[in-house]
Amino acid sequence: MPRPLATLSLTITAVIAASAPAGPVADLAPADSILLIEVDDYAGFRDALARTPIGAFLHEPDVQDWFASYWTSDAETWRAQTARRGLDPDDLPRPAGAVGLALWADRSAASPMVAHALLYAEMGPDADLFERSLDALIDSARAGGDAESSAVRLAGREARRVTLTNVTAAARAGDAQAVVLADTFTLVRVGDAFLASTDPEELARALDRLDGARADGASSGDAYRDAAERLGPAHVRATLVGEPLLDALDRLTRSDAVVEAAGGVRYDARALAGALGFASVRAVALGATLGAPSAPMRARAVVLSPANDGLLGLFDDAGEGLDAPAAVGADALDVRRFGLRYERVIPMLLGVVEALPPRQREQARAMAGLLTAAVGPVFQSIGPETTLARWRTEDAATGGQRGLMRVRVVSEDALAAALGRVGRLIGLRARADASARVWTMGSGQALALDDGAMTIADRDAVAAAVAARPVWGEASLADSPRFRRAVGRLSPGAVFYSFTNLEENVRWLGWREAHWADLLRAELDDLGLPPAEIERWIEEERARREARGPARWPKPETVARHLGDAVAEVRSTPWGFEYRGWVLAPGDE
Repeated sequence: MPRPLATLSLTITAVIAASAPAGPVADLAPADSILLIEVDDYAGFRDALARTPIGAFLHEPDVQDWFASYWTSDAETWRAQTARRGLDPDDLPRPAGAVGLALWADRSAASPMVAHALLYAEMGPDADLFERSLDALIDSARAGGDAESSAVRLAGREARRVTLTNVTAAARAGDAQAVVLADTFTLVRVGDAFLASTDPEELARALDRLDGARADGASSGDAYRDAAERLGPAHVRATLVGEPLLDALDRLTRSDAVVEAAGGVRYDARALAGALGFASVRAVALGATLGAPSAPMRARAVVLSPANDGLLGLFDDAGEGLDAPAAVGADALDVRRFGLRYERVIPMLLGVVEALPPRQREQARAMAGLLTAAVGPVFQSIGPETTLARWRTEDAATGGQRGLMRVRVVSEDALAAALGRVGRLIGLRARADASARVWTMGSGQALALDDGAMTIADRDAVAAAVAARPVWGEASLADSPRFRRAVGRLSPGAVFYSFTNLEENVRWLGWREAHWADLLRAELDDLGLPPAEIERWIEEERARREARGPARWPKPETVARHLGDAVAEVRSTPWGFEYRGWVLAPGDE
């Protein structure tokens, strides 16, 4: 995909650098908007962020260096172009009030589908300076041959229309695409606010709404309003609306580009979405609130789906809270527990098979029959409570991490019999053990049945789980006061729980960055590539990294100084699902 013009894309990014609850953009955007990102008070959001440990963390030199390692090219282009116009990017004005972004799909049946956007920003007392700065940047792009610009009138107001000519040329030269972003936008100022859109007709309607015209916008939709009400106040909000998304996917799967990519097959997006349970999702909303002393950031999400069928219907009670298996050491990267109705997985997959086009359906039915015979009895014997855990190894052969899966068992005898029937097919070999039923697998993995649970991990971890001791060392995560304090925020009866040690994750990611060549060599070696081919791949990746520059992760000590661990839970409700997550302050884990 072509990279957007750095000058204008970064200007837009600066305008919508944050987002939140039902602000003006939801009133102004079309009723069939798919995604809305909003903030009521950008200045208030920045002030709240600055008062949290997260704000202090973001200003640490090594964190700034981490950001720069990803955005060096764009940042340099941005500074060079603004400097030519006598502008300092650090002095560019920021929004003072509401900001927002809305996205929707073109309603025509044209292929490729065009994605449209509406941007809104209240600049307050800096509106004049922002307009001069934006005009200067557009003029600079036009002078460099990257854009065309002209003055127009829209809904009785003066406006400016800009076409990103480099994006247009790249799109014409590229391969056929199913979805493209419109390359022309219109910008208009109304008082101290600025609106920009790639759809001039919708922009005109937005301006009419600002003048008091009665016309339904995105905020008038029942799904959007219900999601906003369930979510409640937040500094930052994003809302995905189900029906317009499903409608766009339906038209997309019938477009020429998608049908050609699928070998001439026309898939039915609505039928597949129904089988997966997504057709009943009215809306998904995510919000974040900053500033609580013990939890610098609190995230909340709601999924409006009263049917809770398909994939969503697989979730069940995960237990009385989050605990960690005894084998998991105190320095674990993360632990997750969820309740999953495994016995419903194959019926759901069979429903997906029936939603496929006729030829694909017949082929999939045969595979589904084999799957049902092979793993159906296993799935009938396990669940719902499942725990996953990961920890660092700093060993390239393991990808730098080890993992463990522990699932509650309905019947050990029934599961042992089912595993005995399918063991040869999946490489299981029974091994005598004094305290548990154990099977070994290829690549050093093992499976054990003990104490009403099935454990799958590498052989050392399985042995530790059976013996109820940490894989190495003396300390178990389950006994850690830090872990107990963190998960103490979680409440019984959820369908999902998680604990993440942010410090350990940053330490692990930094190690992976430093040892990328060893990790890639081990991965390619597992695929059976000859040594010469492996070294060629590594040299090509080395050249790409030297051109981009290394990703410089923040120091783990920086994370530990400002941020604690993160915990989350998901609850099932009569109207759908509710997610709650916290980034904790150090010492409040």
